[in-house]
Amino acid sequence: MSYIIPSEVLKSNPRVFIHSAGGRQVVVKRRVKPDMIFAHVFQNTLARLMREPMMIRTDDIGKGEWPEAKKLRTLRENGLSVPEVLYEAENYFVLEYVGRNLADVLARERDPAKKYAYVEHALLKLRTLHEKRFIHGGSQIKNFTIQGGEIYLIDFEEVIPREYFEEFRIRDIILFAMSLEKEDLPFDLGWLCEAYGGQSGKDVHRRLEDAVLKYRFLKFLGAGIFSWIPMDDVRAAIALIKKAERAAAPGVSRDDNVADAHRF
Repeated sequence: MSYIIPSEVLKSNPRVFIHSAGGRQVVVKRRVKPDMIFAHVFQNTLARLMREPMMIRTDDIGKGEWPEAKKLRTLRENGLSVPEVLYEAENYFVLEYVGRNLADVLARERDPAKKYAYVEHALLKLRTLHEKRFIHGGSQIKNFTIQGGEIYLIDFEEVIPREYFEEFRIRDIILFAMSLEKEDLPFDLGWLCEAYGGQSGKDVHRRLEDAVLKYRFLKFLGAGIFSWIPMDDVRAAIALIKKAERAAAPGVSRDDNVADAHRF
């Protein structure tokens, strides 16, 4: 089966699109250098000022070689649930279609129990990725899909500095939590860390709180004067900071947070 995509098809579609090849649905992904937006400028500034590894920009798609296809092959070889690379050209590659975007599934699901079951399943996939010493780098809920009851991880464009594995592992969990905030899905940090970490959930909770609370100064950006700036990620981060502050408040233990995890 040929997965060569005509140039007119590439030009007339978004950067990532679903295509039919020989009666089979596939995903086509073009190489396009990302635009520099306000959030990127802000992140670069924080990285320089704070010398914080977690703030390093890792979306390196526009520079040098294109590592995503190679990374996906490596992840599949390690038994991880990611799409198969079917074809690779200089300016695009073709992936196996692995179902609906999990953010869309959650938005349409009316049963809260099913929503949280999906989230827990996704967290287990993220944990498995980390246990095999890989980092996602863009672990928002939109970068998970579901097909036939199986959850897949997609969109591995980020280039992660290997020497900062632990910092980026925590960043993956933070990005996941921020994406739940943006989806307006109520959750408790204790529940999230327990769902991700199992027996090690308390340690994950401590590391997550410590990392998030470093950025509590960002709360000033929640003031109305900044409402005109398109920075959904920052607002989600502020919501997460407030959760971490409540969890770390005097008289509140992490055991209490885990025990109350489903009391939304």
